Amino acid sequence: MEHVSSRVHKGEYAIMIGAVAAVTSESSQVLRSAMGSYDPPKGWGGFNWGRYSNPELDALVTRASNIADDKEREQVLRQAMLVGATDVANIPLHLQKTTWATRHGLRYDGRSDDQTRVVDIRPE
Repeated sequence: MEHVSSRVHKGEYAIMIGAVAAVTSESSQVLRSAMGSYDPPKGWGGFNWGRYSNPELDALVTRASNIADDKEREQVLRQAMLVGATDVANIPLHLQKTTWATRHGLRYDGRSDDQTRVVDIRPE
């Protein structure tokens, strides 16, 4: 039996629900993988199952990856996100909310990629 993900990458679904999370504190990874034009050799569009493509968005994300200044890079990434949102590159059907709890005296800072790692629990 063929795995679901191989069928997704072949475009054999009319609709698909999935999730992409940023491991870093900025949006370039999500923009490249979920909205960037599908280009596996380049490492772009791995989660772009609808094969959305906009050269303007791609150019902005590429430009942002070459900007060292955090504030300037953020502005360029905001422009790229606006391009994708205006085009409705993805239709958000679900917003994941993850909740973590610990006992008194312990601290756990939730991760943006929703992973829960015991090694990240710290005394308060």
